[in-house]
Amino acid sequence: MNEAESFSRADVEHYLEQMEVERIFQMLMGKVIENRPRNVVSFLIEQLNELFMSELIEDGNKSDDDEGVDVIIADTHKPRPRQRRGAVSGPTRTKDDDEETKAREKVPKSDEQMQMIDKALMRNCLSSFLDAEQRQEIAEYMHMVEAAEDEVIIRQGEFGDMFYILESGECEIFVAKRTEETTAEDSESELDPDAQEPAPANNTTDFGTMVYRPVPGDSFGELALMYAAPRAATIVAKTPCRLWAIEGHMYQAMVQDTVKERRSKYEGFLGQVPVLSNLTPSERSTISDALVSVEYGEGDVIIREGEVGDAFYFIERGTVEVTRTMDGEAQVLAQLEENNFFGEAALISQQPRNATVTAVTAVKCVSLDRSSFYRLLGPIQNIITRKCF
Repeated sequence: MNEAESFSRADVEHYLEQMEVERIFQMLMGKVIENRPRNVVSFLIEQLNELFMSELIEDGNKSDDDEGVDVIIADTHKPRPRQRRGAVSGPTRTKDDDEETKAREKVPKSDEQMQMIDKALMRNCLSSFLDAEQRQEIAEYMHMVEAAEDEVIIRQGEFGDMFYILESGECEIFVAKRTEETTAEDSESELDPDAQEPAPANNTTDFGTMVYRPVPGDSFGELALMYAAPRAATIVAKTPCRLWAIEGHMYQAMVQDTVKERRSKYEGFLGQVPVLSNLTPSERSTISDALVSVEYGEGDVIIREGEVGDAFYFIERGTVEVTRTMDGEAQVLAQLEENNFFGEAALISQQPRNATVTAVTAVKCVSLDRSSFYRLLGPIQNIITRKCF
Protein backbone atom coordinates (compact mmCIF):
# COMPACT_ATOMS: atom_id res chain seq x y z
CA MET A 1 0.00 0.00 0.00
CA ASN A 2 1.51 3.34 -1.01
CA GLU A 3 1.35 6.61 0.95
CA ALA A 4 -1.35 8.10 -1.31
CA GLU A 5 -3.70 5.16 -0.76
CA SER A 6 -3.10 5.30 3.00
CA PHE A 7 -3.83 9.02 3.09
CA SER A 8 -7.01 8.57 1.06
CA ARG A 9 -8.28 5.87 3.41
CA ALA A 10 -7.54 8.04 6.42
CA ASP A 11 -9.49 10.89 4.84
CA VAL A 12 -12.47 8.63 4.29
CA GLU A 13 -12.36 7.25 7.82
CA HIS A 14 -12.08 10.77 9.23
CA TYR A 15 -15.04 11.91 7.14
CA LEU A 16 -17.20 8.96 8.23
CA GLU A 17 -16.35 9.58 11.88
CA GLN A 18 -16.95 13.33 11.74
CA MET A 19 -20.29 12.95 9.95
CA GLU A 20 -21.41 10.14 12.32
CA VAL A 21 -22.28 7.91 9.39
CA GLU A 22 -21.96 4.71 11.43
CA ARG A 23 -24.42 6.02 14.01
CA ILE A 24 -26.92 6.94 11.31
CA PHE A 25 -26.68 3.53 9.65
CA GLN A 26 -27.03 1.75 13.00
CA MET A 27 -30.12 3.82 13.75
CA LEU A 28 -31.63 3.00 10.35
CA MET A 29 -30.85 -0.69 10.75
CA GLY A 30 -32.54 -0.66 14.16
CA LYS A 31 -35.62 1.02 12.68
CA VAL A 32 -35.84 -1.60 9.92
CA ILE A 33 -35.51 -4.50 12.36
CA GLU A 34 -38.04 -2.94 14.73
CA ASN A 35 -40.70 -2.17 12.10
CA ARG A 36 -39.96 -4.83 9.44
CA PRO A 37 -41.51 -2.76 6.62
CA ARG A 38 -42.60 -4.43 3.40
CA ASN A 39 -41.06 -1.65 1.32
CA VAL A 40 -37.65 -1.08 2.90
CA VAL A 41 -36.53 1.64 0.47
CA SER A 42 -39.67 3.73 1.01
CA PHE A 43 -39.39 3.23 4.77
CA LEU A 44 -35.75 4.36 4.82
CA ILE A 45 -36.62 7.47 2.82
CA GLU A 46 -39.28 8.34 5.40
CA GLN A 47 -36.84 7.78 8.27
CA LEU A 48 -34.16 9.95 6.66
CA ASN A 49 -36.71 12.67 6.00
CA GLU A 50 -37.77 12.62 9.66
CA LEU A 51 -34.11 12.83 10.72
CA PHE A 52 -33.55 15.70 8.29
CA MET A 53 -36.49 17.69 9.64
CA SER A 54 -35.58 16.93 13.26
CA GLU A 55 -32.10 18.37 12.76
CA LEU A 56 -33.54 21.32 10.87
CA ILE A 57 -35.93 22.19 13.69
CA GLU A 58 -33.30 21.84 16.41
CA ASP A 59 -30.84 24.13 14.69
CA GLY A 60 -32.66 25.81 11.84
CA ASN A 61 -30.67 29.02 11.91
CA LYS A 62 -27.16 27.60 11.70
CA SER A 63 -25.38 27.80 8.37
CA ASP A 64 -24.33 24.66 6.55
CA ASP A 65 -21.57 24.15 4.04
CA ASP A 66 -22.55 20.65 3.02
CA GLU A 67 -23.28 19.90 -0.60
CA GLY A 68 -27.00 19.41 -1.19
CA VAL A 69 -29.30 18.30 -3.90
CA ASP A 70 -31.87 20.16 -5.90
CA VAL A 71 -34.57 19.91 -8.53
CA ILE A 72 -35.49 16.51 -7.09
CA ILE A 73 -32.43 14.89 -8.67
CA ALA A 74 -30.20 12.74 -6.51
CA ASP A 75 -26.81 14.37 -6.04
CA THR A 76 -24.78 11.31 -5.12
CA HIS A 77 -21.26 12.29 -6.18
CA LYS A 78 -18.36 11.05 -4.11
CA PRO A 79 -18.21 12.66 -0.66
CA ARG A 80 -15.30 14.85 0.36
CA PRO A 81 -14.11 15.33 3.93
CA ARG A 82 -15.72 18.41 5.50
CA GLN A 83 -15.99 20.05 8.83
CA ARG A 84 -18.56 18.51 11.11
CA ARG A 85 -21.90 20.22 10.76
CA GLY A 86 -24.27 20.98 13.59
CA ALA A 87 -27.44 20.47 11.58
CA VAL A 88 -28.93 20.41 8.13
CA SER A 89 -30.14 23.85 7.26
CA GLY A 90 -30.44 26.50 4.63
CA PRO A 91 -29.27 30.09 4.60
CA THR A 92 -29.73 31.91 7.89
CA ARG A 93 -33.04 33.73 8.22
CA THR A 94 -32.58 37.42 8.88
CA LYS A 95 -34.83 39.92 10.64
CA ASP A 96 -35.66 41.43 7.24
CA ASP A 97 -36.66 37.98 5.97
CA ASP A 98 -38.98 37.48 8.94
CA GLU A 99 -40.54 40.92 8.45
CA GLU A 100 -41.07 40.24 4.75
CA THR A 101 -42.63 36.87 5.58
CA LYS A 102 -45.09 38.51 7.97
CA ALA A 103 -45.94 41.21 5.42
CA ARG A 104 -46.54 38.83 2.49
CA GLU A 105 -50.18 38.53 1.49
CA LYS A 106 -52.00 35.41 0.40
CA VAL A 107 -52.45 34.95 -3.35
CA PRO A 108 -56.00 34.04 -4.49
CA LYS A 109 -56.26 30.69 -6.27
CA SER A 110 -59.02 28.51 -7.67
CA ASP A 111 -60.00 25.28 -5.93
CA GLU A 112 -58.39 23.35 -8.80
CA GLN A 113 -55.11 25.22 -8.36
CA MET A 114 -55.14 24.68 -4.59
CA GLN A 115 -55.72 20.95 -5.11
CA MET A 116 -52.89 20.73 -7.63
CA ILE A 117 -50.47 22.52 -5.29
CA ASP A 118 -51.59 20.38 -2.35
CA LYS A 119 -50.94 17.16 -4.28
CA ALA A 120 -47.51 18.43 -5.32
CA LEU A 121 -46.62 19.25 -1.72
CA MET A 122 -47.82 15.81 -0.59
CA ARG A 123 -45.50 14.18 -3.13
CA ASN A 124 -42.52 16.35 -2.24
CA CYS A 125 -40.13 14.69 0.21
CA LEU A 126 -39.68 17.82 2.34
CA SER A 127 -43.33 18.76 2.72
CA SER A 128 -45.09 15.38 2.69
CA PHE A 129 -44.94 15.23 6.51
CA LEU A 130 -47.08 18.37 6.86
CA ASP A 131 -50.80 17.96 7.54
CA ALA A 132 -53.52 19.38 5.30
CA GLU A 133 -53.79 22.68 7.16
CA GLN A 134 -50.05 23.29 7.02
CA ARG A 135 -49.87 22.45 3.31
CA GLN A 136 -52.78 24.80 2.71
CA GLU A 137 -50.91 27.66 4.39
CA ILE A 138 -47.90 27.18 2.13
CA ALA A 139 -50.15 26.90 -0.93
CA GLU A 140 -51.98 30.13 -0.08
CA TYR A 141 -48.74 32.13 -0.06
CA MET A 142 -47.28 30.76 -3.30
CA HIS A 143 -47.28 33.26 -6.16
CA MET A 144 -47.41 32.85 -9.93
CA VAL A 145 -44.24 32.99 -12.03
CA GLU A 146 -44.35 32.90 -15.83
CA ALA A 147 -41.39 31.71 -17.89
CA ALA A 148 -41.07 32.43 -21.60
CA GLU A 149 -39.97 29.83 -24.12
CA ASP A 150 -36.23 29.05 -23.72
CA GLU A 151 -36.05 31.00 -20.45
CA VAL A 152 -33.78 29.52 -17.77
CA ILE A 153 -35.83 28.90 -14.62
CA ILE A 154 -33.01 27.40 -12.55
CA ARG A 155 -29.32 27.44 -13.48
CA GLN A 156 -26.89 24.78 -12.32
CA GLY A 157 -24.23 26.13 -9.97
CA GLU A 158 -26.19 29.18 -8.86
CA PHE A 159 -27.57 29.38 -5.33
CA GLY A 160 -31.30 28.82 -5.27
CA ASP A 161 -33.88 31.06 -3.67
CA MET A 162 -37.13 29.64 -5.05
CA PHE A 163 -39.21 26.48 -4.76
CA TYR A 164 -41.41 25.81 -7.80
CA ILE A 165 -44.46 23.76 -8.77
CA LEU A 166 -45.13 23.46 -12.50
CA GLU A 167 -48.76 24.29 -13.33
CA SER A 168 -48.64 24.24 -17.12
CA GLY A 169 -46.18 24.15 -19.98
CA GLU A 170 -43.16 22.03 -20.77
CA CYS A 171 -39.67 22.36 -19.37
CA GLU A 172 -36.53 20.26 -19.42
CA ILE A 173 -33.92 19.40 -16.81
CA PHE A 174 -30.26 19.43 -17.82
CA VAL A 175 -27.24 18.25 -15.85
CA ALA A 176 -23.75 19.33 -16.87
CA LYS A 177 -20.73 17.17 -16.11
CA ARG A 178 -18.84 18.03 -12.98
CA THR A 179 -15.08 18.22 -12.82
CA GLU A 180 -15.20 14.99 -10.90
CA GLU A 181 -16.40 11.73 -12.32
CA THR A 182 -20.17 11.52 -12.76
CA THR A 183 -22.24 8.46 -13.54
CA ALA A 184 -25.78 8.07 -14.80
CA GLU A 185 -26.84 7.18 -11.27
CA ASP A 186 -25.73 10.64 -10.10
CA SER A 187 -28.66 12.12 -12.00
CA GLU A 188 -31.35 9.64 -10.99
CA SER A 189 -34.65 11.46 -10.57
CA GLU A 190 -36.82 11.20 -7.47
CA LEU A 191 -39.89 12.26 -9.42
CA ASP A 192 -42.75 9.79 -9.64
CA PRO A 193 -41.63 7.46 -12.47
CA ASP A 194 -45.24 7.16 -13.66
CA ALA A 195 -45.61 10.94 -13.89
CA GLN A 196 -42.62 11.91 -15.99
CA GLU A 197 -41.53 11.69 -19.59
CA PRO A 198 -38.20 9.89 -20.03
CA ALA A 199 -35.47 11.86 -21.76
CA PRO A 200 -34.16 10.68 -25.12
CA ALA A 201 -30.65 9.31 -25.17
CA ASN A 202 -27.65 11.44 -26.18
CA ASN A 203 -29.61 14.69 -25.87
CA THR A 204 -26.75 17.04 -25.00
CA THR A 205 -26.85 20.85 -25.19
CA ASP A 206 -24.85 23.79 -23.87
CA PHE A 207 -26.61 23.22 -20.54
CA GLY A 208 -25.43 19.62 -20.37
CA THR A 209 -27.40 16.43 -20.88
CA MET A 210 -31.18 16.61 -20.79
CA VAL A 211 -32.22 14.03 -18.20
CA TYR A 212 -35.94 14.60 -17.49
CA ARG A 213 -39.04 16.46 -18.58
CA PRO A 214 -41.19 17.40 -15.56
CA VAL A 215 -44.95 17.31 -16.04
CA PRO A 216 -47.56 19.67 -14.53
CA GLY A 217 -47.82 18.97 -10.81
CA ASP A 218 -44.12 18.21 -10.40
CA SER A 219 -42.03 20.35 -8.05
CA PHE A 220 -38.38 21.29 -7.94
CA GLY A 221 -35.93 23.52 -6.10
CA GLU A 222 -36.77 22.61 -2.51
CA LEU A 223 -33.48 21.12 -1.37
CA ALA A 224 -31.47 24.21 -2.25
CA LEU A 225 -33.83 26.11 0.04
CA MET A 226 -33.02 23.90 3.01
CA TYR A 227 -29.31 23.56 2.30
CA ALA A 228 -26.90 26.42 1.62
CA ALA A 229 -26.03 24.76 -1.67
CA PRO A 230 -25.93 25.59 -5.38
CA ARG A 231 -28.46 24.21 -7.82
CA ALA A 232 -27.56 20.75 -9.07
CA ALA A 233 -29.19 21.12 -12.50
CA THR A 234 -30.48 23.61 -15.03
CA ILE A 235 -34.20 23.83 -15.85
CA VAL A 236 -35.25 25.51 -19.09
CA ALA A 237 -38.76 26.30 -20.33
CA LYS A 238 -39.34 24.42 -23.59
CA THR A 239 -42.67 26.22 -24.04
CA PRO A 240 -44.21 29.13 -22.10
CA CYS A 241 -44.64 27.88 -18.52
CA ARG A 242 -46.70 28.90 -15.53
CA LEU A 243 -45.26 27.98 -12.15
CA TRP A 244 -46.26 28.52 -8.54
CA ALA A 245 -43.29 29.68 -6.48
CA ILE A 246 -42.30 30.59 -2.95
CA GLU A 247 -39.10 32.24 -1.70
CA GLY A 248 -36.57 30.22 0.20
CA HIS A 249 -36.69 32.13 3.48
CA MET A 250 -40.48 32.06 3.45
CA TYR A 251 -40.64 28.33 2.67
CA GLN A 252 -38.05 27.59 5.35
CA ALA A 253 -39.84 29.77 7.89
CA MET A 254 -43.15 28.02 7.25
CA VAL A 255 -41.68 24.52 7.42
CA GLN A 256 -39.80 25.26 10.62
CA ASP A 257 -42.48 27.34 12.29
CA THR A 258 -45.38 25.01 11.50
CA VAL A 259 -43.50 22.04 12.93
CA LYS A 260 -42.56 24.01 16.04
CA GLU A 261 -46.16 25.16 16.43
CA ARG A 262 -47.38 21.60 16.01
CA ARG A 263 -44.96 20.37 18.67
CA SER A 264 -46.10 23.07 21.09
CA LYS A 265 -49.75 22.36 20.31
CA TYR A 266 -49.38 18.61 20.87
CA GLU A 267 -47.46 19.12 24.10
CA GLY A 268 -50.31 21.28 25.38
CA PHE A 269 -52.84 18.76 24.11
CA LEU A 270 -51.12 15.90 25.91
CA GLY A 271 -51.06 18.00 29.07
CA GLN A 272 -54.86 18.25 28.96
CA VAL A 273 -55.40 14.48 28.80
CA PRO A 274 -56.16 13.53 32.44
CA VAL A 275 -54.20 10.28 32.61
CA LEU A 276 -51.15 11.96 31.06
CA SER A 277 -51.32 15.17 33.05
CA ASN A 278 -48.44 14.18 35.33
CA LEU A 279 -45.98 13.56 32.51
CA THR A 280 -42.88 15.72 32.65
CA PRO A 281 -42.42 18.40 29.95
CA SER A 282 -39.60 16.29 28.52
CA GLU A 283 -41.85 13.22 28.26
CA ARG A 284 -44.62 15.22 26.60
CA SER A 285 -42.12 16.66 24.13
CA THR A 286 -40.84 13.19 23.28
CA ILE A 287 -44.35 11.83 22.73
CA SER A 288 -45.52 14.85 20.73
CA ASP A 289 -42.72 14.38 18.20
CA ALA A 290 -43.93 10.84 17.52
CA LEU A 291 -47.61 11.71 17.01
CA VAL A 292 -49.02 11.51 13.49
CA SER A 293 -52.04 13.52 12.32
CA VAL A 294 -54.93 11.56 10.76
CA GLU A 295 -58.40 12.65 9.62
CA TYR A 296 -61.70 10.79 9.25
CA GLY A 297 -65.04 11.63 7.70
CA GLU A 298 -68.44 11.27 9.34
CA GLY A 299 -69.32 7.59 9.65
CA ASP A 300 -65.76 6.31 9.20
CA VAL A 301 -64.78 3.41 11.46
CA ILE A 302 -61.51 4.32 13.14
CA ILE A 303 -61.00 1.08 15.06
CA ARG A 304 -63.14 -2.05 14.81
CA GLU A 305 -64.03 -4.53 17.54
CA GLY A 306 -62.22 -7.84 17.11
CA GLU A 307 -59.38 -6.49 15.00
CA VAL A 308 -55.83 -6.40 16.32
CA GLY A 309 -54.88 -2.86 17.25
CA ASP A 310 -51.71 -1.19 16.04
CA ALA A 311 -52.24 2.40 17.23
CA PHE A 312 -54.01 4.52 19.79
CA TYR A 313 -55.50 7.95 19.22
CA PHE A 314 -55.98 11.36 20.80
CA ILE A 315 -58.96 13.35 19.54
CA GLU A 316 -57.86 16.78 18.36
CA ARG A 317 -61.18 17.83 16.84
CA GLY A 318 -64.63 16.26 16.43
CA THR A 319 -66.71 13.56 18.13
CA VAL A 320 -66.50 9.76 18.06
CA GLU A 321 -68.83 7.06 19.35
CA VAL A 322 -67.62 3.98 21.21
CA THR A 323 -69.76 0.84 20.77
CA ARG A 324 -69.46 -2.81 21.81
CA THR A 325 -71.41 -5.81 20.58
CA MET A 326 -73.69 -7.23 23.30
CA ASP A 327 -76.28 -9.94 22.65
CA GLY A 328 -75.71 -9.50 18.94
CA GLU A 329 -76.35 -5.75 18.93
CA ALA A 330 -74.04 -2.75 19.06
CA GLN A 331 -74.42 -0.92 22.35
CA VAL A 332 -73.17 2.64 22.77
CA LEU A 333 -70.64 2.89 25.59
CA ALA A 334 -69.63 6.52 25.26
CA GLN A 335 -69.18 9.55 23.06
CA LEU A 336 -65.71 11.06 23.16
CA GLU A 337 -64.73 14.55 22.11
CA GLU A 338 -61.62 16.73 22.02
CA ASN A 339 -58.89 15.87 24.57
CA ASN A 340 -60.08 12.26 24.95
CA PHE A 341 -58.18 9.23 23.70
CA PHE A 342 -58.97 5.65 22.78
CA GLY A 343 -57.46 2.44 21.44
CA GLU A 344 -54.65 2.09 23.97
CA ALA A 345 -55.88 -1.16 25.56
CA ALA A 346 -55.07 -3.34 22.55
CA LEU A 347 -51.57 -1.92 22.40
CA ILE A 348 -50.84 -2.76 26.00
CA SER A 349 -52.41 -6.22 26.08
CA GLN A 350 -51.75 -7.11 22.42
CA GLN A 351 -55.30 -8.40 22.28
CA PRO A 352 -57.98 -7.63 19.66
CA ARG A 353 -59.97 -4.42 20.04
CA ASN A 354 -62.86 -4.85 22.47
CA ALA A 355 -64.86 -1.93 21.08
CA THR A 356 -65.57 -0.12 17.83
CA VAL A 357 -64.92 3.61 17.51
CA THR A 358 -66.78 5.49 14.76
CA ALA A 359 -66.55 9.14 13.72
CA VAL A 360 -69.83 10.92 14.51
CA THR A 361 -68.57 14.11 12.85
CA ALA A 362 -65.52 14.95 10.80
CA VAL A 363 -62.68 14.00 13.13
CA LYS A 364 -59.03 14.95 13.35
CA CYS A 365 -56.85 12.77 15.56
CA VAL A 366 -53.20 12.34 16.33
CA SER A 367 -52.04 8.78 16.73
CA LEU A 368 -49.07 6.83 18.02
CA ASP A 369 -48.26 3.46 16.49
CA ARG A 370 -47.40 0.31 18.37
CA SER A 371 -43.62 0.42 18.00
CA SER A 372 -43.45 4.05 19.09
CA PHE A 373 -45.87 3.34 21.94
CA TYR A 374 -43.63 0.65 23.42
CA ARG A 375 -40.47 2.62 22.81
CA LEU A 376 -41.73 5.90 24.28
CA LEU A 377 -44.53 5.00 26.71
CA GLY A 378 -43.31 1.70 28.09
CA PRO A 379 -42.21 3.20 31.42
CA ILE A 380 -45.62 4.80 31.98
CA GLN A 381 -47.98 2.03 30.85
CA ASN A 382 -49.47 1.91 34.34
CA ILE A 383 -50.73 5.48 33.79
CA ILE A 384 -52.33 4.65 30.45
CA THR A 385 -54.12 1.54 31.73
CA ARG A 386 -56.08 3.52 34.31
CA LYS A 387 -58.56 4.37 31.56
CA CYS A 388 -59.09 2.06 28.65
CA PHE A 389 -61.74 0.50 26.45
